[in-house]
Amino acid sequence: MKKIIALILVLASSFALFSCGESKDIVKKVNKMYTAIMPTKIVTETTQTLGETVLTGKYELTMGAIDGKSVSTLFCSYQKLRSIEDGSGATEELPWENVVFTKEYHEDKGLRENGGKWQKDGYDFAPILEDIALEISAKDVQDVKEDESTKTITFVVAKDNAAKVFGDDMAPESDVTVTITHDGAAIMSLTLSYTVPSEKKGHPDIVTTIETVYSYEPQEITID
Repeated sequence: MKKIIALILVLASSFALFSCGESKDIVKKVNKMYTAIMPTKIVTETTQTLGETVLTGKYELTMGAIDGKSVSTLFCSYQKLRSIEDGSGATEELPWENVVFTKEYHEDKGLRENGGKWQKDGYDFAPILEDIALEISAKDVQDVKEDESTKTITFVVAKDNAAKVFGDDMAPESDVTVTITHDGAAIMSLTLSYTVPSEKKGHPDIVTTIETVYSYEPQEITID
């Protein structure tokens, strides 16, 4: 789940997309829309399906300013698995209760979690968007397509390129299908879909969908 949260923060960044050939104009359009305007709120919903078990999560990243200093809040609510013994020495993974927390990051103070004391190092949650970006070259992107009627763009990041695109700590170990919708001027949503093979024999593969919706209107940040 930490990998998903980290990936969500990456989705908050602007993409740097470069390509050539037939897909050049499409990817250039995406790059231009991502760098044209910075989102003020990002809402991500995740679904992980393991056989009959479905785990969901919701993450809200809101960015604003107080007294001229940038302020961001991250709200997370997700389900996680726990392993239990079934009496035969084997373990079974079952849904657990929701994990819920809120983090604040102030440019001049650093990180605060759950209303606690300010920490000096805000490394775990520092959505400084210029510092993280997905860099996709022509070799990283496959099957680039655009539907102008629905303003939808899709492409695939192959498994071998996932670490380069999403980072070693965040990359899923499978091909990733990326779907982008836009209004002609800005990105409105981005969806990642992929399936991670199970590391345990007899356990189902993990089918994951991460859907992120971007807002560009001024957002009110409430600090307790």
